[in-house]
Amino acid sequence: MRITRISHRRKYITAVYVDGREEPYLFDTTVVKQQGITEKTDISENEILRLSRLSQMNKAKERALRLLEFRSHSVKELKDKLKREYDEESTEYALEEMSRLGITDDLDFARNKTRFFSEIKHYSPARIKRELKIKGICDSFIETALSEYQTDPADQIEIIINKRFSPIPQDEKGKRRMINYLLRQGYSFSDIKRVIGEYTD
Repeated sequence: MRITRISHRRKYITAVYVDGREEPYLFDTTVVKQQGITEKTDISENEILRLSRLSQMNKAKERALRLLEFRSHSVKELKDKLKREYDEESTEYALEEMSRLGITDDLDFARNKTRFFSEIKHYSPARIKRELKIKGICDSFIETALSEYQTDPADQIEIIINKRFSPIPQDEKGKRRMINYLLRQGYSFSDIKRVIGEYTD
């Protein structure tokens, strides 16, 4: 088959027309340029399949870059999002490229999330561990991040009470609601009772 015309349609899409076919093949523009595809040259069906595969892989890489530009992701989060749009080969290629470029780092992600969950959300270490595991962070990275960023549970509980429950509820229903909220943040019942006792003594 001979390439009869090449047309750049959108920023990332190039249409390649071949003789005997009305509809063009759509490839990633970067791939077309890198592979040296030009008009008036012959192209085989195997080459078309290869270009299609390379295009999908490059699209997955560009999608990963755009996702990471918006916010940081764990490798699992990024993989789950890419798999919604791309096949396994393209997804794995994109993940490998992000790792090669040094953009994805689960240990760094765990450290940043631990700081965020502690300082902004005031989660307990148990809740932080649970959240990081959901995001696919391995146990060793979680333990490293938690060991580097330790907080006093009593201080965290006091911050939450002052932010969300000030003045402290005096009725039983209000106290139960406050205690249940703190338990959901991963704090132990003994720590909660100790801090609440200081408020009511």
